[in-house]
Amino acid sequence: MLSFFSKYISRLLLLGTGVMIFVLQGCDPQESVPKEYPDKEEMASILADLYWTESVISNNNRGPLSEDMGEDRIPGYYRTVLDKYDLTAEGFDSIRQWYASHPYHYQDVYQQTIEILSKREADFNKRLKEQKAKEDTTNILKDLWVKERTLRVTPGDTANLRLPFEVSVDSLVSGNVRLTSFYKFLRADMTRNAHVEMISMYSDSTMDTISYDLEKAFKNKSFSISQPIDTADTVIQISGFLFDHDSTERAAIEFSKIKLEHFELKEDSVISIDHKDLPKLKKIEIR
Repeated sequence: MLSFFSKYISRLLLLGTGVMIFVLQGCDPQESVPKEYPDKEEMASILADLYWTESVISNNNRGPLSEDMGEDRIPGYYRTVLDKYDLTAEGFDSIRQWYASHPYHYQDVYQQTIEILSKREADFNKRLKEQKAKEDTTNILKDLWVKERTLRVTPGDTANLRLPFEVSVDSLVSGNVRLTSFYKFLRADMTRNAHVEMISMYSDSTMDTISYDLEKAFKNKSFSISQPIDTADTVIQISGFLFDHDSTERAAIEFSKIKLEHFELKEDSVISIDHKDLPKLKKIEIR
């Protein structure tokens, strides 16, 4: 879904310009808001709550104002918003009419409403993104790793010091390939510039290479590298080195819980404010 601002900002600017022209044509800016009415700041909060509620309902596929309800009707779940501000539908309608007839004040309300909704939308999507970051956002199709899940290099080893791996695959044509593992250096290690390297070979013999520098850590530390599959060709082999380095010194490291996964990303979702032109003060009727 498109973001509210990418879809509606041009409309809002035009609406704001129209209000300002009307203001300059003869509205008396000295007339204050009646004491019994919400001030401009509170009015902006009320409108923001109403529009936000409508947007949440709409994003839950329950729809905003439906045609069979009529343009001047709002369903009962808006009652909680008016109750929050100790307002009746009739009382809010009177306030709406006053602000609509005083565009000098309404322009301020309009700007504040946009600011509130902008911040609320950004905060919500930030929290949603943080929550999704804690969840598994992938659809695992297959674990391609065929070796042992734990591999170790010790100072006494003389072969396979870079821990090479090679996996033939059955023509991967979409998604991503991800290599993950925990690792920890052992105290005897003297290597420098250690890194993980993964190579994707395509059927036309071209290759994509991705690497990850291994920080010198003596407690378990995780790493993850992923390579999107070029849909123009098919991947036929995944290879590389868990422990590539440019040193002849003693090597000592352990990798555990090794996985080489073919996966697809799940569709992300964010909330977007998708309602009628903002703000439009209409008479409302609570059912």
